Amino acid sequence: ILKLATLAYSKGFYYKPTIDMQLLFENSKDVIVFSGCYSGFFQQMLLHGEISAAIKIAAEFKEALGEDYYLETQQYPIFLNTIDQFTYVTKHLDIPVVLTCDPHFQTPDQASYQEVLHSIRDRREFDESRIIREGYQWPADELFEAVKTLFPSLEWETIFENVNRIADSCSVEMPTGSVPRFPMSEEDDAKDLLFQLCAEGVKTRGLNTLS
Repeated sequence: ILKLATLAYSKGFYYKPTIDMQLLFENSKDVIVFSGCYSGFFQQMLLHGEISAAIKIAAEFKEALGEDYYLETQQYPIFLNTIDQFTYVTKHLDIPVVLTCDPHFQTPDQASYQEVLHSIRDRREFDESRIIREGYQWPADELFEAVKTLFPSLEWETIFENVNRIADSCSVEMPTGSVPRFPMSEEDDAKDLLFQLCAEGVKTRGLNTLS
């Protein structure tokens, strides 16, 4: 995954870091792949009635990834718009389903921070109505209960088992408790250097003249 993240910036960058299917398939060893959130192309195909295209793309992923490919669903009511088509594809291709939460921040009170970042990224005015307040890390029991209530037609015991099976199959060790060191002189402080670079970036973009 770390290698793919690097390749997304170095080889696949297109407005944003990007991983296309070829890049993913070439580097898929020991990687488990989900079909994506509601804005992903699989769910968007279902939303627009492109069932044949959705089946084709899911079949390609299954062929390349085998048992490491899952169709993804979440707790948001918007998934009800495509639940019938989603269920059809899972059964037609015999692809297991996994439940995810898709958190963009840790706690509910951090919702506005994400919208601030998006406003900066997209160079637009802050819009409070665009805040996604449900996009935090839901507690597991609340998440499962919400999804079972919304989608009673899905085989939720199996889906919950898939979540645990994926978690049990993942074993990643990364060093913690240390801050990465970037090339700089001995007298420089990382925090001060970051502020300096930010100030230079603001000045370069002419934003220092704004009131």
